[in-house]
Amino acid sequence: MNCWQRWQILQMQSPHSSSTAEQSEQKSTGSFNPVLLSFGGNLDGTMERFERALRRLSMSGFNVLKVSGPLVNPAVGCEPGAGDFTNISVLGDWNGTPLELLDLTQSIEVEEGRPADHPHWVSRTIDIDIILMGFQTIDHPRLKVPHPLAASRDFVLVPSREILPQELMRFLEKA
Repeated sequence: MNCWQRWQILQMQSPHSSSTAEQSEQKSTGSFNPVLLSFGGNLDGTMERFERALRRLSMSGFNVLKVSGPLVNPAVGCEPGAGDFTNISVLGDWNGTPLELLDLTQSIEVEEGRPADHPHWVSRTIDIDIILMGFQTIDHPRLKVPHPLAASRDFVLVPSREILPQELMRFLEKA
């Protein structure tokens, strides 16, 4: 069973999951703000961390729409002996601000054991990157969207192709 299938089961069991009426109401308002997130991790329990992060996002107002299957790939640029990374892409809907979403994803990373002040290119419990927020371009000291390295990273592109609408995928590949 892949992460998306487990997520669907968890949603059916969760007291926080949206009802069909709530989902229909949201769609009818025309407030769809597609967001693409990329999750990565290479320490024990990665998939369980991903599932907890999805649950926390959902409970915090992020409507998870699709989750890719996992992509396992060798660690690049990490310390010698670092284990393989597992990556997934998540397509969702967010009505808050970009910085509110950034704060939320960073708080989830910390809850899952990633230090708030962490070096780059090291093993990690979980990493959540904001890749796209619709067709917006954001250039803020804390957040760049589209993610500046996404178009050159197969561990972002491959899982994203499974779930991203074609027009957003083309936008990402050109970013």
